[in-house]
Amino acid sequence: MNTPRVSVGMPVFNGARYIEEAVRSVLAQTYEDWELIISDNGSTDETVAIAKRLAAEDPRIRVFLHDRNRGAAWNYNQVFRLGRGEYFRWAPADDRMAPSYIEQCVAVLDIEPKAVLCYPRTRLIGAAGETIGEYEDRMQLQAQQPWRRATQFILRIGLCNAVLGLHRRETLLGTRLIQPFVGSDAVLLLESVLAGTVLEVPAPLFDRRVHPAASHEANRSREDLERWFNPSGRIRTRVPMGLRLLGGYLDAVFRAELPRWERLLAAVAVSACFGYRRLRNAVGRWRRRLTGEPLEPRGRWSGLVPPGSIEPF
Repeated sequence: MNTPRVSVGMPVFNGARYIEEAVRSVLAQTYEDWELIISDNGSTDETVAIAKRLAAEDPRIRVFLHDRNRGAAWNYNQVFRLGRGEYFRWAPADDRMAPSYIEQCVAVLDIEPKAVLCYPRTRLIGAAGETIGEYEDRMQLQAQQPWRRATQFILRIGLCNAVLGLHRRETLLGTRLIQPFVGSDAVLLLESVLAGTVLEVPAPLFDRRVHPAASHEANRSREDLERWFNPSGRIRTRVPMGLRLLGGYLDAVFRAELPRWERLLAAVAVSACFGYRRLRNAVGRWRRRLTGEPLEPRGRWSGLVPPGSIEPF
């Protein structure tokens, strides 16, 4: 069997409502040299039956079944480890790709060797597929200095759509992947940003679904979210989410394969920008309280998988 150039990993747990639509969007890709890895985390609905039926239609689909739910972090990492391609993309089982998604992202990475990740613009859709609106990620980071890219990342990050773009597998192998805590998708994205540039395809080729059963909607408390990541792990809620996220960012910086002086510069830049954003948001919330303006609910674009990192800010 030939090794495909692109691996698409679809971790799923009880995703029967949308998984067929998600898989069909992979089958419709104009770029054909791919494999789809579906890893079921012990679903109790019709997910497995649907996945097996779709796999019977196309040999490029491989289905892996697990006897219990080991959590989102484990399953996201599992589909990556099972992949064989030069490029890799996580594909949540409730989202969709436009037919030219893979083709356009591969074309960018093929001609830009310093780029470690390419992602398209995002369109947010509702439970029935209706358009909510486009989301401006602003994650095209092309500065030559890693600390400058890190600074831009911290100042711009909201929803972590870019982490669902097309990665170089070699770069992901040098990261800690998805760790079992809220916001670890953003930490992984920072690890990639420190390793190379990030490019955007200027077209909305990714439909990200907002619906009641998704992670941030179904798991309202921090404890529930932590359990969603790792059901059998220790739930640690004493450390504030913002502090935990900053710790993850700094860990990413000091683990980066950079000269010591550049790691120190990046650490200072990340800390300063992180503090600035928290202060700016706190001032904004107090201003709205004083003027009587309604407060926007935290995580107003919630319901996305993996969890977006807008909450800790």
